[in-house]
Amino acid sequence: MKGTITSVEPFRPVTTNCTRPEDVDPDSAVSSDDPPVCTDMDKAPLGTVLIEADPARGTLDKVIFTVGPEAALFSSYTGLGDEELTQIDFAELSVGRQAEVGFSGQVAESYPGQATAESVTLLDPGS
Repeated sequence: MKGTITSVEPFRPVTTNCTRPEDVDPDSAVSSDDPPVCTDMDKAPLGTVLIEADPARGTLDKVIFTVGPEAALFSSYTGLGDEELTQIDFAELSVGRQAEVGFSGQVAESYPGQATAESVTLLDPGS
């Protein structure tokens, strides 16, 4: 999907006042008073990005993508007719930039849609 990044939300892990995953008994009763389960940092997502196909027109074509640690993040630059990709960090994704997101699997039928990104490429602003 190609579009404009209209929201970037870094993931905020739960690391204090929580129960370690290995200490949770799956057969015990659950209560809303129970402390949260601590985040497994090896599996934690980096965050989410909201991509809108045409935010100026207010189209319904928008998807929230969860960006996991395995997602490939790039910035694209087109110089002398050749496209160059540079690997970037999640922190370099910013509101207002044009991006192309690659994904596979299901897209949740919510509004906006929800999916997991396999790749996010910031497009060259000069192209």
